[in-house]
Amino acid sequence: MKYLLPGFLLLIAGTAAVSLAYFYWQFRLSPASLWANRVRRRLLDLQSQLQPTERRTDTQARGATTS
Repeated sequence: MKYLLPGFLLLIAGTAAVSLAYFYWQFRLSPASLWANRVRRRLLDLQSQLQPTERRTDTQARGATTS
């Protein structure tokens, strides 16, 4: 009898974990999630292309102020 409550709570927690994993997996394969991932990747690509340009501009601006 003393193991009944912990066993029941373990069963509830296990069921919740499996349910969350299942729904998360379904979300990852949804068109909305795939689209959001493509947008995030594109944003990172654009930011990485922009950073070298910003560095050159900062260096040129510092060189112009010291001259």
